[in-house]
Amino acid sequence: MSALPPTFLYPSAVEEANSISYNAKRAKIARHSPCSASGCTCLGLHPPPGWQAMADDSEDVGIVLDMAEFSEELTDEGHLKICDCGHSFEDHGCDDSIDLEEFNRRARAAVRIDELLENKGQLLNFEYTDEDILSLRKSVIGNEGANS
Repeated sequence: MSALPPTFLYPSAVEEANSISYNAKRAKIARHSPCSASGCTCLGLHPPPGWQAMADDSEDVGIVLDMAEFSEELTDEGHLKICDCGHSFEDHGCDDSIDLEEFNRRARAAVRIDELLENKGQLLNFEYTDEDILSLRKSVIGNEGANS
């Protein structure tokens, strides 16, 4: 039996922002938010080379959840929480200082981007981008500072 590459779950795009868990919202927001850590130029939370994304509605979710128990990079739900840049959700648009209304607004914007990615067959491709995606990503953090 071959070893499974490091794998994490990514929330399916078919769900509405208000119907997914807090960590699933964080995963979506972080994916589409640039890193705010000093000197970091990362444009969104993404896995290290060799890691594999799996939809959280996949039949093999249990394998990833078993791995999550032993991984510092994953939430208990199996979502990636540490980016290849070395920074976490908090540095990618999910800082605890943002209020709930702003957090939910960012989650809704991130879900819209994921719907577009899913329509293009690119939901689990963290390297894919195009003009539409880049434009919509501006809306995820567009109100940053408005509630600070």
